[in-house]
Amino acid sequence: MSAGREPQHTERRPTITDVARRTSALLESPNTNTRKPRSKARIVLASLNIRGFGTENSMEGSNKWMLVNQLVRDRKIAILALQEAHLDDRRADLLNKVFERNMEVLHSPDPANSTGARGVAFAINKRVLKEYKPILRIIIPGRAILLTIQWSVDRTLKILNVYAPNDMPANAAFWQTLKETNMGRVDIMMGDCNVVEESTDRIPQREDPEAPRTALQALCEKLLLQDGWRSSHPLERGFTYLQESTASQSRLDRIYVRRPMAKDCSDWKIVEPGIPTDHLLVSVAVENYKAPFIGKGRWVMQPHLLEDKEMRKTMLQLGKDLISKIEGMRARTREDNLQRAYADFKKELVSAARTRAKQKIPKIQMEMDRLRKDLDAIVNPAARRETESLDAEDKVSQAAILQDRLSKLERKRFGWKRKEVAARHWAQSETMTKYWMKGNTSPDVTEVMYTMLQPGSTPPVYTNHSKTMAAIAMNFYDGLQGDNPLEEGENHDAYIDEALADTEARMDNGVKAELAKRLTRDDVGDAIRGAAWGKAPGLDGLPTEVWKVYDRWHAAAIKRGSAAVDLLKAMTKVFNDIEKHGLLPDSDFAHGWICPVYKLKKDKREIGNYRPITLLNSDYKIMTRALATKLAAAAPPLIHPDQAGFIPGRRIFDHIKLSQLVIEYAEAEEVNGAIIALDQEKAYDKVNHNYLWRVLRHMNFPENFIATLKHLYAGAESCTIVNGVQSTLFRITRGVRQGDPISCLIFDVAIEPLACALRRSSLRGLSIPGEAERLVAKLFADDTTVYLSETDDYAEVQRITERWCKASCARFNTEKTEILPIGSRSYRDTLTETRRLNPEQEPILGSIRIVPEGVAIRSLGAWIGNGIDQAAPWLPVINTIETNLTKWQRGKPSLNGRKLAIGVELAGRMQFRAMVQTMPESVEKRLTKIMLAFLWDGDAHPRIA
Repeated sequence: MSAGREPQHTERRPTITDVARRTSALLESPNTNTRKPRSKARIVLASLNIRGFGTENSMEGSNKWMLVNQLVRDRKIAILALQEAHLDDRRADLLNKVFERNMEVLHSPDPANSTGARGVAFAINKRVLKEYKPILRIIIPGRAILLTIQWSVDRTLKILNVYAPNDMPANAAFWQTLKETNMGRVDIMMGDCNVVEESTDRIPQREDPEAPRTALQALCEKLLLQDGWRSSHPLERGFTYLQESTASQSRLDRIYVRRPMAKDCSDWKIVEPGIPTDHLLVSVAVENYKAPFIGKGRWVMQPHLLEDKEMRKTMLQLGKDLISKIEGMRARTREDNLQRAYADFKKELVSAARTRAKQKIPKIQMEMDRLRKDLDAIVNPAARRETESLDAEDKVSQAAILQDRLSKLERKRFGWKRKEVAARHWAQSETMTKYWMKGNTSPDVTEVMYTMLQPGSTPPVYTNHSKTMAAIAMNFYDGLQGDNPLEEGENHDAYIDEALADTEARMDNGVKAELAKRLTRDDVGDAIRGAAWGKAPGLDGLPTEVWKVYDRWHAAAIKRGSAAVDLLKAMTKVFNDIEKHGLLPDSDFAHGWICPVYKLKKDKREIGNYRPITLLNSDYKIMTRALATKLAAAAPPLIHPDQAGFIPGRRIFDHIKLSQLVIEYAEAEEVNGAIIALDQEKAYDKVNHNYLWRVLRHMNFPENFIATLKHLYAGAESCTIVNGVQSTLFRITRGVRQGDPISCLIFDVAIEPLACALRRSSLRGLSIPGEAERLVAKLFADDTTVYLSETDDYAEVQRITERWCKASCARFNTEKTEILPIGSRSYRDTLTETRRLNPEQEPILGSIRIVPEGVAIRSLGAWIGNGIDQAAPWLPVINTIETNLTKWQRGKPSLNGRKLAIGVELAGRMQFRAMVQTMPESVEKRLTKIMLAFLWDGDAHPRIA
């Protein structure tokens, strides 16, 4: 037998005797509580080049290692990877003796000079990790060691500690050796790499030799590793090593993480270690959560039911009954009205769908459920009294027979499932379908929320109880409605009057008349047909597809000349009833559930770092979509062209390109000034309703349109759902709901007084050749960009925004506001240094960031700045493309599939960025290389017919 080969075994199907034996063992085995390793849900990993052992001391080990012990204790570092440890076995034994209770040291010395050069080690903090069961494997003595620890019951963590040679040829050989070594899965690689992959990681900026960079990248590709700090800080520069003789710096110390683990990592840091060394400490927090309780969530009607013949008959009959009830109504009463009839119809529809879904369970599954129930009754006698008289031998025999039947049925069901999947794969793979996309890409936001900070807790207290987390989220979003910028006694109406004084926009009476009309069947039909497929429904669980099939059935019946169920006509009458009379007091029509979506910044354990997207009932969205379509036709002449957000005919690209051209023009012509990027805090959630109604009335909106919005928000309630657990409902008394089709346009109207105030102010702004109006402000919904000249005063911008905030009850976040100097280089440097647009002004607040030279800021999805690296904004896109193409590669696509995947990943992800961001030649070459490598499966010389 060849070395390294496992002997092959022929699989034998279990007999009845085998099953009986295993079942007997299950029945007779006592309950034993095996001790499980304790674990921490969130641990900190770090790396540091400590530059030697320090002064040896038989009592304390060494002065430097005393500091190491303090470092891991104070920073709560679970595992610290060390380079240049200069440890031999004697020194390591001494350290383990000194720190026996709190720290364990595992090491690999340099073979040539163990105490005078090189050497790598791990310091494991026993205060954090208990019973971790370390396994150390020496890959390259003194240079690379692999640590495997039992982190929790079901998970190990493998960490590779590296100290690469400083000599570049030796450095390249080092990475090549690691690549050729079979290390299996590596979760984390950290250490002193002595080479950087990007020129931006050195100052002065320069590229390292290609050989070591290529070798390192090849290793990372093999192990699926990515530079964690760079991925989290794509446009920032950080350095971990200072060469005192030349004052040059570089980011030699890095932590690489396995790509599937990247979502579990946060708090990437580069900090001073407090230990005498010329390197900084790099660290990351890694989470291994104990899964919280996952609830059932809300019920959702499955789309396949809409193709079921029995369900179709039921739905058509329910539609007929609703139409008959509506047509038979005379006088409107509290108990007998259109809304009540429609609510009853929806309840019956939901009930019918639930019932039919249970009936459609395959017969084989029903048989298996029955067998499992019988087996449970035998294995657990308390379940059924009649089995208690069975002796042990009969129990084992009957349980074995039932288990054998279950096994056969499961194999049969599994075979059917495999055939079903194979058939679907044959039909839908390598086509632009959800099936193929879902199988090869990862969803953006489907993460479980593992822990959440309890607000107001000191010291911070975190919970992983889903019901508590749902309540925390509900209280947070409800609490936002109580955040009032007004002081006690201030006259809110007076502030509104002041804000509206500068607003001259008025709706034309002809447009007003059109907007005042009630919704028609055509309006509702267009809204249904224009709604997207496959969207998550609201609390009622009815997807948009329900209303689409009713529309389709009606059209088909008309075409056939048979009796048609016109549900859209009934819905139109219900919507008109809501417009006229408002929602019923107990109506759930305007109820929604809030899905917290992580913003990819700051601590994911704080609910404030999540965007509240409200998922509303599909019929509610049909109504507001119809209203939004009418409003979209009225908005362009009403909203100034400075506002491009969600207005038909206006594009975000125009605003982005304008900012970029202004920066270039200002520098070329020495037009000095600044671009102010204002940041609103929870913009959509804080608009005061009284202010909103006043603005609509001031702009000459029809009263019945305003009344309709009032009616919808009067009955608006929301809950939060976290991990499938639903909170209680709370009233929406403020803001516009993110997820409502009409919200974006309504917010545009609400913020228009601010734009008017900026345009009518004394601010000079910028004069652009060929433009009649001066350039002062541009908006995309809540994203507000203000352009100032060097003679303008930033205090005037603050005065205008504060006045609008008093009226709207919104709030601008000064800590996130950014000021980008423009004009000549000397002016930009002076503004950055003095924090003044001109010498006569007071300095700008220290909490407001003035963007330094060479640093980019994000503006409407693009990156702008002075002297910025144009390649840097492409790095996150390139990393995403590489990661996703690796996933596509695992599916072993054909050449046609590869072509489609390239269209999805490269063309799809680059389309927007390429329109708003310059693509350097280096990026173009790298993307071309990625594309060709994937298209030809790594073949450098493909044969092309």
